[in-house]
Parts: sequence; structure tokens; C-alpha cells
Amino acid sequence: MRPDVCEGRLIEPALSRGTVPAKHPQWNSIQGALASQYLSADLFLERFARAKGRAIMTASRPNEVSLEMAELGHGLFTYYLLQGLGGAADLNRDGIVSLQELYEYVEQEVTRTSRALGGNQHPVLKGELEGVLPLVTVPAPRP
Repeated sequence: MRPDVCEGRLIEPALSRGTVPAKHPQWNSIQGALASQYLSADLFLERFARAKGRAIMTASRPNEVSLEMAELGHGLFTYYLLQGLGGAADLNRDGIVSLQELYEYVEQEVTRTSRALGGNQHPVLKGELEGVLPLVTVPAPRP
């Protein structure tokens, strides 16, 4: 959670100067949101520093056709890849989407949707990876 844009323009600079009064009506929620952002960013950098290797994710197996849907504006793979990077793949709800979480989400959704459309598409992840590779931070879900 992040303060709204208007509130953020006024409050975040003031927080950095230490001038927001503790009696501000949104003080507790702002303080919690900023603390959550900093913890998430710190955890992201810690995980990123420990991860090593390389990986390739493809839209389908070599003998399969990747499906496109005009309604989505993308192929199934790209659609679910973008949804995953937007937060849908944060499977453990820690505010960070890792490569492993992204692949699990994309593979599951693409396979399910392609079957429902009468197709057969299975994304593939290949490579060597040590540790958990974080890709993006996303807003932590509200309790």
C-alpha cells in the first residue's frame, strides 16, 4: 500500500525532512506503507545479491504453437507474463515476484487457458540458477 499520489507528493518529501506531524490523520497508514516498501526493497536486494546463474523462459515447447488472442492484445504467454510481473505471480505474498514464482504462475495459467481454448501450450524454463532470483517488487496485499 502506498499513499495516494496527491497525498504522496505532500507527505513523502516532508517525511524525508522529518517534518510531518505525528498527528496527521493518515500518519499510521503512511508510516506502515513506507516501512513496508523499505523492508520489501531491502529483502529484494538481499535476495538479488545471493542469486546466481541464468535462465531462459520460452512461450512453449519446441513442438507446440504459441496461441494469440486478439481480446488480450498479446499471446497467452505474454499476457500472463505481464500479469505475473504486475503482482499476480507473488504466490507467497511477500511483495516480491521471483523468477520461480513467475514461471509457476505463467506455466499454470497458460497451460490452463490453452486447454480451455482447445490448444496445447506449455511454457518452458531452462537454465542454471542458485538461490531465489527476485524480479520485481509489488505492493504487498492488504490483510
